Amino acid sequence: MTRSPIGRVNPKGRKIIILVLISVFAVMFSVVMIANIPNFQGMFEAREVFKAYNQALIAKDYAMAYNLLAPETKANVSYDKFVGIEDKLGERIGALRSFSTSKMDTKGDEENLVTTIQANLTFEKGTLQFEYVFKKEHGIWFVYRFNEL
Repeated sequence: MTRSPIGRVNPKGRKIIILVLISVFAVMFSVVMIANIPNFQGMFEAREVFKAYNQALIAKDYAMAYNLLAPETKANVSYDKFVGIEDKLGERIGALRSFSTSKMDTKGDEENLVTTIQANLTFEKGTLQFEYVFKKEHGIWFVYRFNEL
């Protein structure tokens, strides 16, 4: 039976090998974390817009909520149509009472960050799941799209 060369390493040598492996792992982990800093920051910033948007809907401040929509989204949905969508949802399931995130994901680089948030929205008559997509344009996060799951 042959023994592994590592099995013949003296205790001092084993410690050096372990320290080298730990150091390599620490460097690799640091590189991955540094590369993802924009994603973590973006996720936090998008979540703040998510909160502001839904708080505006709870307060029925539709103008505030509409202003958080991306310019390209507003180009496709007029303010009156937006209010109509919210009113129809209110007729169907009641007023929005609270909201919580169930899943968040941010992808892209600093110039093209996109965050997706899946959320539970609690209304007077029940809870619905929605998915929101946020985009950062010129340093500002906007609600790009939202739909009921």
